[in-house]
Amino acid sequence: MEDNPFHELSTSQFGPLPGAVFTIDLASKEAAWAFIDRLQVIRRATNLFDRKSLAIHPASTIFGLFTPEQCAEMSVPDTTVRLSIGLEAREDLLEDIKQSLEK
Repeated sequence: MEDNPFHELSTSQFGPLPGAVFTIDLASKEAAWAFIDRLQVIRRATNLFDRKSLAIHPASTIFGLFTPEQCAEMSVPDTTVRLSIGLEAREDLLEDIKQSLEK
């Protein structure tokens, strides 16, 4: 989005269509993992970008070897979940996210 501090960087690197990765922050690390565990269509992963939609907990995977202080310096809280959107039907993905957040 244009008001995002990384919009200009994203546009310069990826053009007008930067991809379909969404980052959400939940109330706690436990809430982030519970959200991932309740997903039924979106699959848990240790990497992103596939034809399937994937969910990842960056602080435990990509940044798992960094200290909490280093993660904080890199703006990687343990409350963050990243979703890489694949080819599934939009309605199925939205319903999956909705049901996971509501439980």
